[in-house]
Parts: sequence; C-alpha cells; structure tokens
Amino acid sequence: MDAADPYLDAFLYTLPVYEMARVRHVAVGGAEGSSRGQVNRLGHRRTLSDHHARSVTTPNNDTLYSSAWLDLDGGPLLFRLPRITGRYWSVQFLDIYTNNVEIVGGRSSALTAESSELKLWIALKGDPTPVPAGHQVVRLPGRDAWMLVRMEVRSDADLKELHVLQDAMILSAPETNRPPSGATVPVRREAGPRAGAEYLAVVNNMLLRNGVPEPEQGLVARWKPFGIGVTQEPEAEGVALEWSRRLSDLHAYLARPDPAQDRPSGGWKHPDPAVGDFGADYRLRAQVAREALASLPAREAVYFTARTDAGGLPLDAAASYRIRFPTGGLPADSFWSVSMYQVERDGKLFFSDNPLRRYSIGSRTEGLVREADGSFEIVMQRTAPEGAQGRANWLPTPGPEHTRFHLVLRAYLPRPQLLMDRNLLPPIRRVD
Repeated sequence: MDAADPYLDAFLYTLPVYEMARVRHVAVGGAEGSSRGQVNRLGHRRTLSDHHARSVTTPNNDTLYSSAWLDLDGGPLLFRLPRITGRYWSVQFLDIYTNNVEIVGGRSSALTAESSELKLWIALKGDPTPVPAGHQVVRLPGRDAWMLVRMEVRSDADLKELHVLQDAMILSAPETNRPPSGATVPVRREAGPRAGAEYLAVVNNMLLRNGVPEPEQGLVARWKPFGIGVTQEPEAEGVALEWSRRLSDLHAYLARPDPAQDRPSGGWKHPDPAVGDFGADYRLRAQVAREALASLPAREAVYFTARTDAGGLPLDAAASYRIRFPTGGLPADSFWSVSMYQVERDGKLFFSDNPLRRYSIGSRTEGLVREADGSFEIVMQRTAPEGAQGRANWLPTPGPEHTRFHLVLRAYLPRPQLLMDRNLLPPIRRVD
C-alpha cells in the first residue's frame, strides 16, 4: 500500500473518530435517550471484565469502571466523586479523537485532607457559565466526550466497598441547561458496497458535531475530494464505493506491526511513550483506537504487549510458557498485572473462557506460591499444571478453537525506570 495514499492518510486520521462513535452507539444508541441508555448518565460495571466483555477490545481485569458519554451541547455538567483512599483511581476524559484531554486522579485532584468528595465542573472550552465555588474545572474541546472512572479491585471481597463508592457518584446538569440537540448517525457496521457510505456518514457526523482542531483543519480540508469533512458532493456515491473497496485493506495495513516500533525485548514490546498523548502521530492513535481504545497515558499506566516469546516465535496457545518475576515485582507505585487474550480473526483481543475464570495474574493475586526470596513464576499453558504450586500460579491459555494468544502487562503509576530500562521485564520462556 502506497504510504502517500490520501485514503490511507484520511483513514488513519478518522478511524479513532469512527471507533469512538461505534462504542458510543453501543452504549447510548443512535437516537439520544434510546433504550440502550442516555447521554450524560453515569453507568457502572459492578464486576470485573471477563470473557463475556466484548464491547471494547483488550478489556482489563484490574479495575471497576463507571462511565458516561457526555454531550455538552446543552451546557456544562457537574460530577461529584466520593473521597477514595488507599487504592488506584482515576477519571479519564477522552475527546472524540481519543485524545486524553484530562486525567483527574489520586495524584492530580484538588482534594484536600478535609474534603469528603471531589467536585468537577465539566464544560466546553470558552463556555462563559460561571463556575460554582469549590469545583475543579475540566474543559473539553468538543461537545462529545467519554468519561471513564477506574477504581482498583484487589479481590472479590473488595467489590462491596467499591459498589458503595459507585453509588455515591453523581453526574448532573444545572437546571439552566437545555436538552442536547441533534442525534448521532447510527453505526450499523455495514459490509460490502454500503461499508464506505456508512463509514463516511459516521465520521462526518462526528466531525460536524465536534469540529476539527484548528491546527488540523488544513489537513482535513485536503481530504474533501475523498469524502471527509463534507455532507454531500456530486461524486459522493463514487467516493463511497471507493472507500468500500479499500476499507478491508486499510484495516489490514493498520493491523500489521510497524517495524520502526516493533522491537521486542524478551518477547515484550515496549509502548511508544506517546500512547495516550498522541500529538500528530495519527498512525499510533489509530492503532491504539483499534487495539486498546481508551488507553491511559504513560504517567498513569503503561502497557507492555507480547505477541512472541523471548525467542521471537509467535505465542502458541497449545504450547507451555513460563515468566519468572523477581523479588519485589516491578517498579510501580500502585500495582501491575499480566493479562491473557485470545486473538480473534479480526485481530481484536478478548479474554478467553477457562476453568479458573482467571484472566490475569499480578502483584495483587491471592494465593500465588513464591520462592523463599519472594520471586514467583507464572505458568501459561492450556491444561492444568501438575501439583498445587503449578495450579496456583497458572494463567490458562485459550482453548483449541484459538491458536494464538497475546499478553498485556499493565503497570499503574509506573516509576521512571520501568519506562526506560528495557531489561526490567522478565523474558517469556517457552518450555516444551
């Protein structure tokens, strides 16, 4: 594929917009206030994600989520969050381009020692509405945004306390607000000759609703002949058919590893430091939108991925692997985990059903068998290891219907050395 192809350039820029619209549609539907949910209404996930979680690729098994799709067309919103102590938490605000506009969390909130709750005033940039006293201000660049609250879960017994915290969260609108106007275009995931028309309709609707950042307006204007940023053109049908013809190849191009970035160490690929703070790296932004939508920036969490073992061979679900973690684990001020994902035909990653209902192992996993020095080994294979020790440290690989798996190592509030030293992560060793 020609790297100078304008369709490729436009695709890399707009895919995150499409993915955000798709996930938004799953949550609230095409018509605001549909039976699936409503904008500006907080929803809570009461359990950790498991193999049934399929709305977003690469879900985590570390945190409970509370989230809302925001529409600021009618005016600002207020969000009240109870005081959270002794665990990782964050409130993430993503614009429609998947940029992290704001991260409010334990290290950055305006909570004082006397505060019983955090109060956020969420408004469009330039909104002149007076900010109520005692509120921390979050300014968003466009009317549509995704707000995600993450709270660390240490064990199943921990869930009841987190449910109390979730129930105390309040998202509300001032009485002076008007209802948001204009429904979004439904995302139907059309195939064949209709795929291009659907893609353009969804993307252009979101661009119209939210606007294009000023530094990028000239860039987007160049794609007008290719159907981007317009509502109707004389040759629109031909352009849409060309998109239909190209979309599968464009997705395949994005799914291929980037040789400039793919430099594994011990099987682990170190993330680009721009993840979550993409700037003008539109390919990286599109890759993350496709593979790990809503990733936090490195200052909050770092994501190491593995598609191969330490010898460079693809991770095989029928094989057996070991990872030995040193005494003290990994340098992170909160916690870390290793998650197992089956690889779907379209390249998306989801948890795999297994007898233990275990999808990750890490610094908080109860019952791990450790050596005398505190180190421990993760056993990864399809069948249960022999002996109680092996089973306690077992992270099952996917069943026979999946031949490949990927790993993601997440570290929350990572220390600088974890980001800089490529030798800190233990190698993934194949043992059969």
